[in-house]
Amino acid sequence: MTDKGDLVRFSTNVSISGSFVDPQYVLLKVRPPDGVFEYYFYTPTGSSLIREFSGRYYKDIFMDQSGQWRWYWNVSGSAFGASEGYFLVDTSAF
Repeated sequence: MTDKGDLVRFSTNVSISGSFVDPQYVLLKVRPPDGVFEYYFYTPTGSSLIREFSGRYYKDIFMDQSGQWRWYWNVSGSAFGASEGYFLVDTSAF
């Protein structure tokens, strides 16, 4: 389980037939326990995501709330795809 105060890396790989590719648009949507969505994106003209190398994107987010965090990745352009999930952030005993 992740603890409140941790820094969590959200990352995704984009590939076609095993080769990494850069799509035209990458979106990461994160919903912390308070329900207020946070949006991060990558486009050729601007970005709030980090492009580590071709086809690899990430965002480090500080876990400032305990409870269920949900995430959703979406890519479009030269490659298409989506994935989503969730994890729990534990309240500190201290």
